[in-house]
Amino acid sequence: ANIGGNTISGNGTNPNSLFGYFGVLISSASATLVGNNSITGNNGSGVLVERSSVRIGNPSFGLPITNVITGNGATLLPNAATGGIFGNQGSSLQIQGATINGNTGNGVFLLFQSNARMYDSTVSNNSGNGIFLVQGAALLLQNPVVTVTGNTLFGLECGGTESSFTGNTSGISGNTGGQVSL
Repeated sequence: ANIGGNTISGNGTNPNSLFGYFGVLISSASATLVGNNSITGNNGSGVLVERSSVRIGNPSFGLPITNVITGNGATLLPNAATGGIFGNQGSSLQIQGATINGNTGNGVFLLFQSNARMYDSTVSNNSGNGIFLVQGAALLLQNPVVTVTGNTLFGLECGGTESSFTGNTSGISGNTGGQVSL
């Protein structure tokens, strides 16, 4: 699927829905959020990726590559791991030109051996970590630098010894809990 030039907003208002909480759910598939998308105000994660490969931002389509993922969070699911982008169960993400801010929870959360390559993006003012890696997740931060600032917890947190990151962390600053966790 190629998704571009859309507003995806307000999902998750029905408490009886099993899967309607997310802005975009990609499960066992491949997709590109081309650009010029606004994913906002969803009660679950703005983008949930499970067992999938997703590219966020692709200049090949002639649209602006910026995807704005803001104001998403766990209103109806207060204990769920929600927020901006959630990569789960071995997913692979490439994130370019994204603005991920003001989400309830983590800006980017990678879990269960998911991985991401990020560049030229901003992760700011989320109520959890800017970027959170858990249980074998991996992150590559490339240039142009990723700006991670104003998040309530860490800018970048590795949960457990199995997760790892590499690359340019110079854009991580001004986060309340610290910049990069030990």
